[in-house]
Amino acid sequence: MRNFNIPSRKMTINTEELLAKVKENREKHIKDYDEACEEYRQAIVFEASEIVEDIKSQMAAMTEAKKPTRLNVQTSTLPVPKSYSKAYDHVISILTMEVHEEVCLTSEEHALFVMDEWDWQEEFQTSKSAVSNRFR
Repeated sequence: MRNFNIPSRKMTINTEELLAKVKENREKHIKDYDEACEEYRQAIVFEASEIVEDIKSQMAAMTEAKKPTRLNVQTSTLPVPKSYSKAYDHVISILTMEVHEEVCLTSEEHALFVMDEWDWQEEFQTSKSAVSNRFR
């Protein structure tokens, strides 16, 4: 979550509007996650083909040298996408069970639930970018 050095304060927000916003943010996260998974799958297929070609090259060198050597097999270092939809589900569950028409939020909760600025957001975007950048 970004810190804009804004003093913490409390505010009252309509529960239904907040619930709708959190659901909207959840759907956006799920879409982003699904896209990250598809990019990851494509990246892994590409990396696997590179690894196979490297092994073939090493095997050819072994055959040519007529001497067995240990294969140097690389593995993927790409970060696996992670879904944080349960964080949204938790907030949605709370708001769904809320009996009051309005809820009181701190400015920190507002940043999470409305602005969609979770602590994990940067890690998620960095992970997604690492996969995308690998093949540009």
